[in-house]
Amino acid sequence: MYQKILKGFLAFILVMSCRGDNGVTLFEMVYPNITFDMPAGLAGNLPRAFSLDDLRTNFEAYIIENNIDTAFIDRIEPTAATLIALDDVRFDFLSEISVRICDAGSATCTVRDEVFYIDNLFNDRPRSELRLLPSLINAKRQLTQRRFKLEVWFRFVGVSPSVIPIRLDMQFNAVENR
Repeated sequence: MYQKILKGFLAFILVMSCRGDNGVTLFEMVYPNITFDMPAGLAGNLPRAFSLDDLRTNFEAYIIENNIDTAFIDRIEPTAATLIALDDVRFDFLSEISVRICDAGSATCTVRDEVFYIDNLFNDRPRSELRLLPSLINAKRQLTQRRFKLEVWFRFVGVSPSVIPIRLDMQFNAVENR
């Protein structure tokens, strides 16, 4: 009896969670080759953030290139991101990574601004190239402005072995609900 109720409840949850997934991708927004250096000797329990302020969204160029009226864009969804150590250092000294975007000039981005993440790295034997997971945020507010702030938060389980040049590539989809 309880198993039937539980199965019915789970089926209901699955159906309700997929209701909003009928959007149509209007165009992709790509942000490649964002580079920064992680200093040597970073460690500790507190996360460290690397901040790049005043990055261009290129939103107007995407609108013009794709001949899209902004009224049709309902949301901008994170779809893919890759973090690469350019000198082939393994990220085995990290436990979590959070990529956040917020308004340019903000003091700091919050957890609500997270667009990509990965956690439990120490269990996954991380390589020098990591594919990050997209969050469920609608980044329309941040990416329809002219500029945005990017923060990459790292949580450590070891010590960063050397200065590590890092490249971040991100991709978002502009989506219209149908």
